[in-house]
Amino acid sequence: TAAGASVKYRRSPHVGFEVGGDHVRLMPPDAEQPVDLNAVGTMVWAAIEPPRSATEVAAILHPGLDGVTMDELTVDIAEFLSGLAVAGWVEQVRNGATP
Repeated sequence: TAAGASVKYRRSPHVGFEVGGDHVRLMPPDAEQPVDLNAVGTMVWAAIEPPRSATEVAAILHPGLDGVTMDELTVDIAEFLSGLAVAGWVEQVRNGATP
């Protein structure tokens, strides 16, 4: 989508994380328990450093994933990143600045 292409996401500096094997464990300051991302979530987390849009992340991940179209992957990543943004675990970046 146009919004997916124009909005970039970056990791929130307020969320700690650990990388362990094929997953990332997020440690948000407001969560009672750490949150483990699955393998694809971990790839998305890695791909948003530096900040990237859902479309850019999908372009990076798509060659390594089977059974999903580029469009489907872009939509899924946009929804995932939007959810992380609502939770405050990632931040949206527009034109190089936070909104």
